[in-house]
Amino acid sequence: MKRFSFFSFIILCTLFISSCAGKYNFSYLSLEKLNDDLKSKFGADAWYTSIVMKDNGKGNNIITVDFTDDPNSLRQEQWELRGEWEKVTDMTVRIEKGKPEDYMFQLDKEASLLRIEKLVNLSKDVMKREDNVSDAQLKVASIISNNLVSAQEERKVYTLSFYSNTTKKNYSFVFNLNGELLQWH
Repeated sequence: MKRFSFFSFIILCTLFISSCAGKYNFSYLSLEKLNDDLKSKFGADAWYTSIVMKDNGKGNNIITVDFTDDPNSLRQEQWELRGEWEKVTDMTVRIEKGKPEDYMFQLDKEASLLRIEKLVNLSKDVMKREDNVSDAQLKVASIISNNLVSAQEERKVYTLSFYSNTTKKNYSFVFNLNGELLQWH
């Protein structure tokens, strides 16, 4: 009987740990864990053109990343996390002007997932002050490269999308990598 209980305990612990793995939300601690997990999965020196976190409505996020180990290869992989990491596709990057690194970023060197929590609070302050909205919930947060702009400070940005049940409206914010608000609507 003791042997059965011990094995049952081990199985339950394994299920609990695996059910907690890969579940992220927009909190600072969760973003910190995601940051560490991305570095562990893809390498501390990985280059990204996008990291997108979407709220699945269940308190966890679906994570999609486009990354490469070597920017000069002009090849990237897209991976998605919906419980387990799954490779979605291989991509080829086309650069007309500049170097590949001009359109890519590295975590904790140029961009930071941890900055997202601060930007969420700034966005909520703007919505409260400008539209008297206090119930908006973050639905999508991303760090992305935008190849359709000419200004360097707008080439890599944070984007946040909120939804308010009170106003039945979506609100979008774009910040540069320094955390300065570029636009919102």
